[in-house]
This record gives sequence, structure tokens and C-alpha cells, in this order.
Amino acid sequence: MSKSFAEDDALFGQQARAAGVPHHVIDGLSLYVLLGIQPGHFLTAVLENDLRESFARADEECRRGLFALVCFLYNGIPARAWGSPERVEQWLDTRSEVARVIYAETPDTDRKE
Repeated sequence: MSKSFAEDDALFGQQARAAGVPHHVIDGLSLYVLLGIQPGHFLTAVLENDLRESFARADEECRRGLFALVCFLYNGIPARAWGSPERVEQWLDTRSEVARVIYAETPDTDRKE
């Protein structure tokens, strides 16, 4: 694991681009995987394994890149992070707390006023 979110995010982006993931969804996917931030409707549909909704929400680039995106999910992110609505919900519920520990974020109460 890298030392910082910036390093992990850069590596994630590099791997996603190399896999052919549509460029304009990489940031949302990275924030979801690394920090547990809710992605947009298209990525949510893909992560939940909802093919119909994925195509309904996809723009032209995402339609062309859907196979590459799913291959990247299969090979590049934890299986517990995608595949069903329940898995996505569980990932969102727990990942932000895990990310806080991994990246040693401090709560807002530590800010000086």
C-alpha cells in the first residue's frame, strides 16, 4: 500500500487507464474504491451488476468502454466492493471508516479555530 491517498489514487488511475476504463469515470471509481464515496448513477449501476441500468445511464464513451470497465472491476478491485446492490451498500457503509484509518485522517475536531 502507498503512503498517501494521492499515491494510491495516481496508481489506481494509471491502472484503470491502462485497462481501457473510460477516462471520465476513473476519478469517481477511484473515490468509491479508495474512500467509499458514492459514485454517480452509471457507475453505481455497473458496480451493482445492473446491465440494463448501466446501458441506460451510459454515454457513448461508456457504452464502448463497458467491457473494459467490467474487466477492470473483476481484476482490479476487491470482489466485496461490487457485484450486487448489497455489496455496494456494504462497501459504502464501511469503506469511509477504513479509509480514515488507512490514510490517517484526523477528525474536524482537531482543527484550530
